[in-house]
Amino acid sequence: MVKEMFPRTIAHGYSFCNRTDEQEILLGHINSGNHVVLIAPRRYGKSSLSHQVTERWISPQSKRMGVGISLYSAYDESAAVQLIVTGAQKAINKIMPLMPDMEAIQKFLKSFSGLGFEAGLKTDGIGFGIKFDLERKSAKPLDITSIGAILTKMDDLAHSLGWKIVFEMDEFQEIASLKHGKSIEAQIRDAVQFSVATSYIFLGSNRHMLEQMFTDSSRPFFSMCHSIRLNRIEAVHYQKHIGDASRVNWNTEMDIELLDLILSLTERHPFYVNSLCHELWKQEKVPVRSDVLDAWRCVVEDRVLPLRSEFSHLSATQKAILNNLADEPEKQITSISFITKLLLPTTTIKDGFRQLQNKDLVYMNDNGAWAVMDPCLAYDLRNQRNPQEL
Repeated sequence: MVKEMFPRTIAHGYSFCNRTDEQEILLGHINSGNHVVLIAPRRYGKSSLSHQVTERWISPQSKRMGVGISLYSAYDESAAVQLIVTGAQKAINKIMPLMPDMEAIQKFLKSFSGLGFEAGLKTDGIGFGIKFDLERKSAKPLDITSIGAILTKMDDLAHSLGWKIVFEMDEFQEIASLKHGKSIEAQIRDAVQFSVATSYIFLGSNRHMLEQMFTDSSRPFFSMCHSIRLNRIEAVHYQKHIGDASRVNWNTEMDIELLDLILSLTERHPFYVNSLCHELWKQEKVPVRSDVLDAWRCVVEDRVLPLRSEFSHLSATQKAILNNLADEPEKQITSISFITKLLLPTTTIKDGFRQLQNKDLVYMNDNGAWAVMDPCLAYDLRNQRNPQEL
């Protein structure tokens, strides 16, 4: 059985669905040495896209590598520095043994003195690499200025030996929440600006914060990167992807009505398409309509508690807007009909809606209407008023 066809984490290889245009655009930027920010709501497959393209780019025997770090746990400046330094260390450890002689290696190690940590050789019984004092045991503490320097040294080393690097920074928006976040951004920007052998990919789970970091003219990364915005995958591509998986798993076609039901329930949200199909692909036989509905209820039951918790912290205005959008998407939230439903002042609705946009709780659908971003939340809001929805 092909249970891995619909992973709920990173999708690789045959489990990755389409994004053909986005793949080619991202691959083109990497080949040109450009830097990219992937912008999309949570669970839209940004990491999967980045990994898919990087795996394509790293051909066998090529002097290419991909390095990925997540700044999710960057609770302060020191933690952020350590995470980034550790990422650079991975790249350096793969390239450094290829340096021409030990004299060159020792010279390279010595060049790190004064950066806030000491560099030395480490051995693991198989080979050797660089080790850093990241526990503040050295004479000088870790400093924000170390970031730009070590990323630049990584790039210089790669360039000198003919290597290329894709350096991915996930949850990059976490930098913005730090007290000296702009200083860290500035340090990374300096390294990015002058890199020759490294292409940087930035992504994160808070679209609003990420967009601010790259589009605000007062921020270090303004106009530094090419943007790729991900939308929901078109139905025709999902139909082919799910149909192919059905033939592999059950040696038969899935009824087109069932395919449409899957895409209708999930509203083609990538995370929920995979979650629903993940449940269905546990079955021994090709599913029927009741199987799809039962599996969807399982997905909703698994997700609804954290969604309700998030909903409970919203303002009364935000809750009212989401409830109405769950019932019927709206093209113009300041229309007379929508205002009449909510019985709230226009300015109050505008403010509440803007906050929902900032939280990525609403999106514009294919019909140009505003709708609830999470199909599970939308279903739950409707189902509380009409339990017989399915």
